[in-house]
Amino acid sequence: MKPRLLARVLVPSVLLACACASPPPAPELALADAPLASDEAAPVRPPRPLEDEGAFYVLGADPRFPRVRYRDGQVSLNASCAIRVENPLGRRIPPVYVNGRPIGFC
Repeated sequence: MKPRLLARVLVPSVLLACACASPPPAPELALADAPLASDEAAPVRPPRPLEDEGAFYVLGADPRFPRVRYRDGQVSLNASCAIRVENPLGRRIPPVYVNGRPIGFC
């Protein structure tokens, strides 16, 4: 065989053989991916309560879309809802912080 043809045939077959010969995953990794039994509940963080206490509107450039000042004193980066752009922000929905700055929702 020519050297180039040998390299095109031999190298992929060796790589395939090495990939097939890898050891099976460790048992502890397989258990981590196993689904929970029906009587076990998945650990879930409790939802934050929806409340508007401490959050108030701050007028901006467009009076239809006031920004919200949250309890920590920060004003939302966006003036309209992050999901539905045509809706104003809601004071009851807690913000999502991106790089330490609040993004409000409706």
